[in-house]
Amino acid sequence: MNLLRLRTRLFAPLVTVAWLSGQALPAEEQADPREQIRQLQELVRRQGERMAALEAALATQQEMIAQLLQQQAPAAAAQSQPEAKGLLPTIVLGKGTDQLRLTGDFRLRYEAQSREVKGAENTRDRFLPRLRVGLVWTSSDWEVGAGVATGGIGGTSTNDTWGEDGPFQTDDLRLDYAYARRKWGNFGLTIGQQRNPFLGTWAIWDGDIRPTGVTGQYQHGPWFVTAGAYNVRHYGWDKDNANLGAVQTGLQGTRGNLSGKVAFAWYQFDHATIDSIATADYDDYALSIGSVYAETSYRGKGWKGTLFGEYTRNFAAGGTTGQVAGCVPENNDTAWAVGALLTIRKFGFDYTYVHIEADSVYAQINDATFGGPLGTTDVEGHVFGISYALTERLKLTAQAYLVDPIERTDRKDGRVFLADATWRF
Repeated sequence: MNLLRLRTRLFAPLVTVAWLSGQALPAEEQADPREQIRQLQELVRRQGERMAALEAALATQQEMIAQLLQQQAPAAAAQSQPEAKGLLPTIVLGKGTDQLRLTGDFRLRYEAQSREVKGAENTRDRFLPRLRVGLVWTSSDWEVGAGVATGGIGGTSTNDTWGEDGPFQTDDLRLDYAYARRKWGNFGLTIGQQRNPFLGTWAIWDGDIRPTGVTGQYQHGPWFVTAGAYNVRHYGWDKDNANLGAVQTGLQGTRGNLSGKVAFAWYQFDHATIDSIATADYDDYALSIGSVYAETSYRGKGWKGTLFGEYTRNFAAGGTTGQVAGCVPENNDTAWAVGALLTIRKFGFDYTYVHIEADSVYAQINDATFGGPLGTTDVEGHVFGISYALTERLKLTAQAYLVDPIERTDRKDGRVFLADATWRF
């Protein structure tokens, strides 16, 4: 039955009752009060009968409406289901999986570099897009993550260069990380290709490095320990691979608006960590690096300031052949960095001074941008940066690197200027 017709039948008797109640008695009958009372009583009796009939009809109509709605609901659901099924994909999580999370970012960078090599000025500029996408599965016991990124086979960069190998070339996505993590109370274990678990500056670790191996972590109150074993290089038959054993311990904590961290680390790289040395005698060069890192931050109303510093020394530096031609390893075994960060609402400012001697750190895994025009070790200089969070997901950044060699004389005046737009999702 049509709902409009039901409502019409429902309210018609009410209109009739309202009309009758408003009628006046005939003029000739108003003279006899007793007759007037009798007729009023008769009118009330008839209205009472009509109201009883109306209530019965109303109950019947409400029951019919409820039955009609129940009949229409499955039909409407059946009609809309194919449409929804065609538009909305179904994601079924595997057994034991509580959550699946998509992570990543896209960055478009403009880079301009310059340097002086043997008295001649070299310059270049280029666009460097970067895309990183990953999925993280979590359950009550484990976290498993896998991600891909643009870039080449090198571990220190996920940047692409537009048109480097051909007009409007297409580029590859490569495995960025693939790991599994488990926690038992204060202890955690991570296996696979993972984000760098050690505190420190980019004087030792490029931000894109993903160590491959096993990491164990323990934390009790402010005290923490991180230790791991990693495969650095594989050389094939009848050769020892290059491996890394690392341990870091320290304290971190917060009191009011003030927070701080201090960490001591030891990194033991064995055998062939440098390609040119590996082809000759890969057993002659090793890196035994000790490092101390400290950081303190203060958070005010609408702003945050951070000071940090790091000192590093390679205790295995020796011999006549090192990572930079013409630099004696035992005289070039120290690196240090000091810097400051300031965030005021949506603006960010940073400054860092870095001094990296030729054999103080592993030249193939520290920051690839700092000293890029000159080389990643035997270099020192200033880094200035400013950023603005345009939206919650979009950040604009500008940086300037002003660097010079420490000992070499064949090149100098390295300059790098960067402008980034980064979308995070």
